Amino acid sequence: LWNRFSRVTLVGKTFPERVTIDLNLNFKKEDKTIGLPGLVIAEVKQEKYNVDSPFIKVMKNFRIQPMRISKYCIGSVLLNNATKTNLFKEQFKYNRFKPKILTLNKLEYGLDQ
Repeated sequence: LWNRFSRVTLVGKTFPERVTIDLNLNFKKEDKTIGLPGLVIAEVKQEKYNVDSPFIKVMKNFRIQPMRISKYCIGSVLLNNATKTNLFKEQFKYNRFKPKILTLNKLEYGLDQ
């Protein structure tokens, strides 16, 4: 599985944190590709979690809820939905990722499935 994205990194001058913002996500496996151009993944990196983070406050003001997500796992689920197996031939736990996929569909396409 290959993933490709653009990344912007913001570094706080007065607050000890970094924020990475990943955009234009694309995944490729063999001859299958899928893109999530409307999805943005932002990750706050702090030495110790601090709710006083300016970025976290802005996200809360816009009612953007945090969600744990792995780009690799999401790409795997999206590109392996037919076989639901991974490279180790183990059963892929598709249902484990279903709530995240539904959230991504809602964010990306306005779908509520």
